[in-house]
Amino acid sequence: MKFSIIAVLITSVIGSALILLPFENAQATSITEQRQIGVLVGYGGRVFGLVDISTNGHTTEVNIATDFLSPSGKVFEAWLVDGGGGASGYPLSLGQLFRSGTLKFDEHMVNAYTYTDLIITLEPVNDVDPGGAWSQTVAAYLLAPPFGK
Repeated sequence: MKFSIIAVLITSVIGSALILLPFENAQATSITEQRQIGVLVGYGGRVFGLVDISTNGHTTEVNIATDFLSPSGKVFEAWLVDGGGGASGYPLSLGQLFRSGTLKFDEHMVNAYTYTDLIITLEPVNDVDPGGAWSQTVAAYLLAPPFGK
């Protein structure tokens, strides 16, 4: 009796997992997904928040969470930066963090592994400058290999 209950439970779990798996193209599923979870470090080594980034080199998801609130008239903006040797120097804005201190970025990229860092800047509300206020960097996370290629 116990064996049949366990078998039914295992079959249910496996069946549910198979049904819930996302359907992706064959190219994307043939590449190993890389995941990093780390701490966004601010001035003086102070913990600013957490970052969870996963990619297979193309489909990329970044989740950010912080307890810090931006000052009045300012917002936090997240960036992927390719600061390694031979880098393009092109920072990619992931967008503004919500007032709740969270951000979820989900994109299909040509090559996510070119990026070396995730940076958080403090920007004016309704900023018309498409570049980052690099002198107002409040936190950073250094991406580990295979990033930085």
